[in-house]
Order: sequence, then C-alpha cells, then structure tokens
Amino acid sequence: MDALPLVEWLSGRLGDESVVRTKNGHGHTCLHKAAYFGHASVCDWLVARGADDAETPTVSAAESCQHFNNCRAW
Repeated sequence: MDALPLVEWLSGRLGDESVVRTKNGHGHTCLHKAAYFGHASVCDWLVARGADDAETPTVSAAESCQHFNNCRAW
C-alpha cells in the first residue's frame, strides 16, 4: 500500500510543517516512521519538504531503512 496519498491529504489539512517536523510522544518524526515501515515515496516527499533524519531520537531514517527491502533503494 502506498501511504503517500494519505500523507498528502494530511499535509493539506494540517500543513506541511506539522507533517514534516512534528514528533510523537517518543520523539519520532514522520520521516523516521516512514523509513522504518518501508514507505520510500513518503520518505522522498518528506525530505523534499525539509525533513531531516538528524531530528530522530535514536536510529536515523537511513539506518531504519536498511531493514526493509522496498526502501533500500531510497
């Protein structure tokens, strides 16, 4: 399932800044979660809007990405 349409919809409702920079209760950003779950198109979309994997608390998005085959090319 491609999660990008949902992310674009949320961004339209909440604004790019909220989607790109907001952290959850554990300090994880959307980029961290997108990479962890292998959503390469969402990772690309977030990075194009200024998401930075240095903002994630423990494991970078790139490191998370290594665990999922469909995200490795990203």
